[in-house]
Amino acid sequence: MEAARRLFMSEGLRLFTCLEPFEHGCMVHVDFFDEEAGEDGDGLTFTVSARDTCIEVLDPHDRHMQEPELLEYLIMRARGATPRQAIAAVEGARLRRSRWWQRPMLRRSNASGV
Repeated sequence: MEAARRLFMSEGLRLFTCLEPFEHGCMVHVDFFDEEAGEDGDGLTFTVSARDTCIEVLDPHDRHMQEPELLEYLIMRARGATPRQAIAAVEGARLRRSRWWQRPMLRRSNASGV
């Protein structure tokens, strides 16, 4: 959550969170606007578990993503993207990343000259 707070501050966006711990992790409720100030806003919930490296985003359906993807997802949602638009962007970026088996083979030079 600290990474999300820093990112939101640097982007000039507001983020309000409520943490709900459970046995092996935490459920995080996120609002992009201050309900106490009477602002209508959007929000979502995600879970972080000590047992799993992925974060489960419940917005509106379960999606698993890594922390960098979550941060990008939160920024898109805070800027007004629908869950469908934000998920499509995260999944599109995932497909564009180069995988080790897709990288071009490089010739290894023989340093000893043999």
